[in-house]
Amino acid sequence: MEEEPVESFSVFISSSQEEFERLRTNLRDAINAEEFARQRIMRAVLVEEKRGSVIRTDIEKGIDGYAIYVGIFGQVYSDWTAYGFRMARMRGLPLLVYRFRRQKGRGRPRKHDGRGRRSKVEVFLEDEAKRFDIRVRGPYSSENSLEDAMLTDLALQVADMVAEIATVRKVTHRS
Repeated sequence: MEEEPVESFSVFISSSQEEFERLRTNLRDAINAEEFARQRIMRAVLVEEKRGSVIRTDIEKGIDGYAIYVGIFGQVYSDWTAYGFRMARMRGLPLLVYRFRRQKGRGRPRKHDGRGRRSKVEVFLEDEAKRFDIRVRGPYSSENSLEDAMLTDLALQVADMVAEIATVRKVTHRS
C-alpha cells in the first residue's frame, strides 16, 4: 500500500528579481529538495515563474496559498518585493526577512558610520519591518551563508508552526 503524499507548505520567496536571480533559483531548488521521511514538507514558489509577469493581483491572490514569507532585501529597492512583504504581513504569515549586502573590494567590510543618506531599502526596512518588531536577519555578504541561514530558519519556522497547531488541537479537543 502506497502512502499518500503530504501536502507541503508553500514558501513565498520575494526579492528583487534582477538583483537576486541566481540566489532565488538556488534557494527554490534547495527548499524543494528538502525531504522528511521521503515527503516534501516545503515547496518554494517564485511568483514570476508561476504566473508570468508579476502584477499586483497575482501577489494578492497567491499570498493566500502561502504558509511562509521569505523576503530578501539587497541594494535595489523593488516595489513588488515591498508589496509582497506588506501583503504577507497583513495576512499574518510568518515573515523571514533578510538583508544582503555584497562586500565591495578586498578586506573586511566597513561598519556603517551613519553618514550620508539612507537607501530606499534601509528606509523601507526601518518603517515596515523594524517598526513592527519584525526581525531583519543579517546583513549577509555571502550567498552561501544566506542560503544556509534561510534553510535553517525555515526548518525552525515549520517546527514552530507544527507545535502551534498541536497546541491548538489539544485545546480544541479538551473543549
